[in-house]
Amino acid sequence: MVLTIVLVNVVFWRPLTAWSERFRVEHTESAQAPRSLVLDLLRRSTVPGRLARVLRPVGEHVDRLMRVFGRSTRSAYDERAGSRIGDVLFFGLLFAALAWGTWALASYFERTVGLAEFGPTSLMGLASLGRVIVLLVVSTIVWVPVGVWIGMNPRICRFAQPVVQVLASFPAQFLFIFVIAALTYTGISLNIGGIALMALGAQWYVLFNVIAAAGQIPTDLREAMDDLGVHGVQRWKSLILPAIAPGYVVGAITAFGGAWNATLVGEVVEAGNTRMEAYGLGAYITNATTDDVFARVLLGTVVMSVVTVTINRLLWRRLQRTAERRFSLS
Repeated sequence: MVLTIVLVNVVFWRPLTAWSERFRVEHTESAQAPRSLVLDLLRRSTVPGRLARVLRPVGEHVDRLMRVFGRSTRSAYDERAGSRIGDVLFFGLLFAALAWGTWALASYFERTVGLAEFGPTSLMGLASLGRVIVLLVVSTIVWVPVGVWIGMNPRICRFAQPVVQVLASFPAQFLFIFVIAALTYTGISLNIGGIALMALGAQWYVLFNVIAAAGQIPTDLREAMDDLGVHGVQRWKSLILPAIAPGYVVGAITAFGGAWNATLVGEVVEAGNTRMEAYGLGAYITNATTDDVFARVLLGTVVMSVVTVTINRLLWRRLQRTAERRFSLS
């Protein structure tokens, strides 16, 4: 697996990264632009040109086939005012469907596990949410400086990126036995140690997106900061943090979702005769799945969906809009 990841990086990702440099909009050329031996060989070879000549008839044939769909000359957005009756009918049917679905779901829970089950399940959801938040904060403190260091140094990125890809692709379950051994030896409960298990798979999203965002900081701005003598904390406040903000928010949102998925395997672990369980929604759903109690699986999934959608509406969407509006370099 390690050899495959390194080979894919050398043959595909490194050439693609070096080739994409042509689309950077800057007045000065980067002193350490990414380079790829494979891309250099392709540029000096006649193979790409021969392949293009062979494939050109195929592309022209596809173009002719697509002509039957015609060319649109009208905007996809219709600026005409919508019908009020249509709006009322649409939203009326929508709310009726939602009301019926909510009533049917509540009736099902009342017949099976009882509506009182919502209280304990919601508390478990808050416990899992606490672990997810701690994971996200620790990942931010650890990986943002590392990601900026890698992304702003192409020479370091050339060697560090394959290592990061290998670490991110390594199955986290292979490391569970070592984490369980460490928790058993130290006496740390899975309520706290489960954060480490969840982090094995979710933390890399923050690192990858920060590396990508730091690598896109224009050389013009970095040189301007050097000329003005802006270094240290002021450089982070004026350039680095605003520049990586959109990428970091994307990485944090992805890590947030990945951490919720990781609760299903991070709050109940078994290795040999050792079984450890944390108090949380992931353990609740995992145990319900093992016991084949579909109502509890559905209830846990509903609570998890409500928590994630609420956090997304109240926090992530606002952060993403703010990052794109205030800190975008485009």
